[in-house]
Amino acid sequence: RFGVQESEHVLLDNLAAIGVAPADVDVVMLSHLHFDHAGGVLSAHRDGHDPELVFLDEPTNGLDPKGREQILQLVESLWKQHQISVVLSSHLLQDVDRICGEIIIIARGEVLVQDTLKNLKARRAGFAELVVEGEHQRVLQVLHDNGCTAELESNGHITVQHGRESLTPVLSFLRDAGVRPIEALPSPNALEEVFLQALSTHGPD
Repeated sequence: RFGVQESEHVLLDNLAAIGVAPADVDVVMLSHLHFDHAGGVLSAHRDGHDPELVFLDEPTNGLDPKGREQILQLVESLWKQHQISVVLSSHLLQDVDRICGEIIIIARGEVLVQDTLKNLKARRAGFAELVVEGEHQRVLQVLHDNGCTAELESNGHITVQHGRESLTPVLSFLRDAGVRPIEALPSPNALEEVFLQALSTHGPD
């Protein structure tokens, strides 16, 4: 354990019992309950030096919107400004979508998906979500006339399946029709779709 002097080390003893030496360990996977049990396997923290790796477990869970925003900005600054690698464990996919570059989905100890966020979103490149001000039926008609499948959601947003590699052609024909969306979101809910699909193929947790 970090900062604790013990005559025995449970993790190393258990590894030795199955014939595994510390030098044989390439990857250490930690649960949120047992970070301190990795002492002797991971490099110890040195005073006066920034850590090379930070583990965060559900850092925004239970926070109000202001607190959540502050934590996300802090986490993002760790790797963008200080080049500190961050392993973020979270079920809040909107947080993962915002600050993570690479995604690993794990269920029952098995890695189901491992890829960059960019590649995962590319799987839903032909989908988009539009936010428009009024005239929803007219916008739906323009989309249908241009070969898109579109649906008005309960929140007033319009989900679009356009089949293009990017949103540029869609925004172009909308502009020609006099429609300027307030917001256009490419590949909405891509991470959620990948997550649900991975779990469905793996079976219920």
